[in-house]
Amino acid sequence: MILPCQPIAERIKREIKRELANLKGLKEVSLSSKVPRLVSIQVGNNEDVRIYADAQKRVAEEVGIKYFPYYFKNISQKELITFIQKLNNDKDVNAIIIHFPLPPHIQPKEVFVFLALEKDVEGIHLQSNLLACTPLAIMEILKEAEVKIKGKEVVIIGSGDCVGKPLLNLLLDNMATLTVCNIATKNLISHTQRADVLIVAVGKPNFIKSEMVKKGAIVIDVGINYVGNKIVGDVDKEVEGKVKFLTPVPGGVGLVTTAMLMKNTLNCFLRQSSVVYRGQEEEKDNN
Repeated sequence: MILPCQPIAERIKREIKRELANLKGLKEVSLSSKVPRLVSIQVGNNEDVRIYADAQKRVAEEVGIKYFPYYFKNISQKELITFIQKLNNDKDVNAIIIHFPLPPHIQPKEVFVFLALEKDVEGIHLQSNLLACTPLAIMEILKEAEVKIKGKEVVIIGSGDCVGKPLLNLLLDNMATLTVCNIATKNLISHTQRADVLIVAVGKPNFIKSEMVKKGAIVIDVGINYVGNKIVGDVDKEVEGKVKFLTPVPGGVGLVTTAMLMKNTLNCFLRQSSVVYRGQEEEKDNN
């Protein structure tokens, strides 16, 4: 069964719109603008990233957030750091997202350290109070599907900094029994076949086949891959007939992730103003 994710994204967007509408009447907001401003940075000529950024811009405009995309075909690491520092000092910029992948000559960890903590919309910093958008989206989907994580065998395929690693902590907080697989994992099928919840983020089209999945499992497909003019996930569609839930691609985790990006942008904005927003704090307390 395909698990619809569009309603989850729409609910989050409605919540953001309602919060922004409430802000307009508050005198306590100390920022020069009562509209959150999100800056996105892309380095290189990756068309997939450009499509993703364009989708973010559409959602931002829909909920009432200003979105400013910057595309750099050629920029040195030093020049990129200088640009980030300029954004850090701009009081009209509330949130910054740096899109992956970055070209080989730019080392992500050497760049991200210069990103202002209060504008780190993706929760990259270890000290950040925000959580990464994709893991947040996955947890929101599981919550909406009424999946009880406690005691479940959860297998994550992919241990990257954007999904696998931050998701690990969220699931541990919910007392899941966890296995994390990566390119060095041997006999992968022995892990996937016992998963009550399988989360796949490897970036390989149709990588997970039906025989690799436990009957009645919940499968979260994080992958977005372009095969010709078609977008496919990391999980083969034949898996749908075997599992309890499978998130679609497109129209699945990506939709909710973009909505969560807007929610994190709102959180950045409110933390830079005099308004206390409790939504994210409550999420962290409940995880």
